[in-house]
Amino acid sequence: MQKIDKKNVKYVLYARKSTEASDKQVQSIDDQIRIMKERAKREGLQIVKILSEAKSGGKPGMRPEFAKMIDMIENGEANGILAWKLDRISRNPLDSGYVHQMMNDGKIAWILTDGRDYCEDDDVIFDVESSMDARYRKDLMKNVRRGMFSKAEKGWKPGVPPTGYLNDRANRTIILDPVNGPLMRKVFDRWLTGTASLTDLTKYAKELGLRTPQHRERGGNPVSLNGLRHLLRNPFYTGKFKYGGRLYNGNHPALISDEEYDRVQRLLGGLHNTRPQKDELSFVTKGMLRCAKCGYAVVVERVTKKYKNGTSKSMCIVIVVVNVKSLNVIRKALILQKKKFWIKFVMN
Repeated sequence: MQKIDKKNVKYVLYARKSTEASDKQVQSIDDQIRIMKERAKREGLQIVKILSEAKSGGKPGMRPEFAKMIDMIENGEANGILAWKLDRISRNPLDSGYVHQMMNDGKIAWILTDGRDYCEDDDVIFDVESSMDARYRKDLMKNVRRGMFSKAEKGWKPGVPPTGYLNDRANRTIILDPVNGPLMRKVFDRWLTGTASLTDLTKYAKELGLRTPQHRERGGNPVSLNGLRHLLRNPFYTGKFKYGGRLYNGNHPALISDEEYDRVQRLLGGLHNTRPQKDELSFVTKGMLRCAKCGYAVVVERVTKKYKNGTSKSMCIVIVVVNVKSLNVIRKALILQKKKFWIKFVMN
């Protein structure tokens, strides 16, 4: 088949950049567009559409702008692609195979990059180079993952540390945030008193000025209730950290002791409804007991019993699922509190 003149082809200029480690040295989207527009102007090429997106090309079906380009080519609105490099078009076998098939079907006349051009007769070369790009991505991901685990083994958590800490990029360590570190310690101190709900603690953190870590344009906001719950459960503040399903001993400074962390977890243990409750009941074993069958925390509820004569009486009822050994311990705890409870014990 005779090759179509490049000047008679309608091109879609496609630019892409992802946030993967493998793309850190890749030209920005604006630079990709500028380079390919300069070539189009120099060679008199017709660009019918410019599409760009910040998406990974490693998985199929995740790029809406790429899908638009394919639809344009399928509908005959374009029959050529301008891209800075071949791996900007695709880094997965499915998308690469789809483009390859469109070249075989004559729907794509030319694919022009900054270093090489591909036409229908070059489909085998296109296929080989696309496969090499996909393999390069896999190997690079393995190397990055290996480096991350090596860093964890040395006692340094990969990625961005939680609120209260900062990455010291110059020394490649993790240090206490001079602003958020002391504020996070105050949050722990307030929670350790056992007198605040998560809602109260979230408001307290906001009043202190505690902010989430800022990375580029993201972060720097007040910590949300769920975010604060996550921070309280994070062992990072004890000098340890979780990575890849394992717990490592870190080299970063601890903000709280192991004993304090354990108490924080006990206080969090019975917390399921974080909204402030009216006339909250005081219970000596609050947050410390769990159902032996379902694992949910034991709670105290106030119920009102109505009599036939029209009178009513309010009382507290505790429903506890325990084994025989725990029965006397709980009874003694209630007696020490000197409060009357109706107790329903379900033996396990």
